[in-house]
This record gives sequence, structure tokens and C-alpha cells, in this order.
Amino acid sequence: MPFDDYHRLIAFAEDLLENWHPIVLNLQQYDNLTKSHIGCTFEFFQTDFVSKNIKFWDISAKKPQMYGIYKKDPHLYFEIENMKIYLPINLAWMATETSFHNFGIDNGKAECLSGICILKSISSNKEALFTPLLIGAYDYFAEMKQAVIQGKRDLEIRTSW
Repeated sequence: MPFDDYHRLIAFAEDLLENWHPIVLNLQQYDNLTKSHIGCTFEFFQTDFVSKNIKFWDISAKKPQMYGIYKKDPHLYFEIENMKIYLPINLAWMATETSFHNFGIDNGKAECLSGICILKSISSNKEALFTPLLIGAYDYFAEMKQAVIQGKRDLEIRTSW
């Protein structure tokens, strides 16, 4: 992509963020989630998760089975204080080998992920279930903005693993 297109994209993103003020809470800073937070949107930055039930599947075969039980389905989780945070994920949305590795298929660790999620429920045994809206391994906009500030004419895109 030409540098001028990067600059226009950054300008658009900055304009959008200046004028659009969504209420998004920082998940890592909430150590006391309650049922009053259900329905709230949360963001997380460079968070280390543990992954469970994530396995390769043959894309030409039928889709992976989902049980609707968040501990049995593929999911990511981590702990905040005394609360366990669950983000179920559907493997059908992972189309490349890179995605599986970013979500820790080889070691059970999905490190340095960022994203947005909505709190769906909190159980009595301190387990919070979130609906992930976006999970990614890299902040491209921050890199593009930094490249513009530094006057760079190119941008190196790195992977998270």
C-alpha cells in the first residue's frame, strides 16, 4: 500500500476516534466485575491468555463441533484477582495455520493479544463469560501512526509469534 494511503487511513482513524466516543472499559483494570457490568464493552491490550480445546481441523471437512458449553468449546481465559475470564472462540473463523499458532495450539498460551469483548454473564463461582467481538495479535494503527511521526516511507508488519 502506498505511503499516502497509509496517511489517509491514519487521518480517517484519528478523525473517527476524535468524534466517536464509545464507552469501553479496560478489562485489565477491573478487579471487581459485578452483574451490573453485564452488557458493557471491554477492551484488553497485550493480554496473555491460556487457550483450551483449540485443535487444527481440516477446512474441507465439516466445521468443528461447538457444544455451547464454554468450558468444553474452544476458548481463551485468564484471571483477574479472584475472577476467571472466559472468551469462547469459534474455530471456523480461523482459516490459516498462523491463526492457530497465535491462539496457542502448540503450547496452550495465546500471548500478547488485544481486542474488544462484551460481558455476557457472571457465575456465582467468580467466572465471567465474555463474547469476543475482535481479537488480534498486533496494533497496526499504532505502528502506522508512529511511522508517520518518524517520517518513514515504509512500514514493517511483524507477526506476534
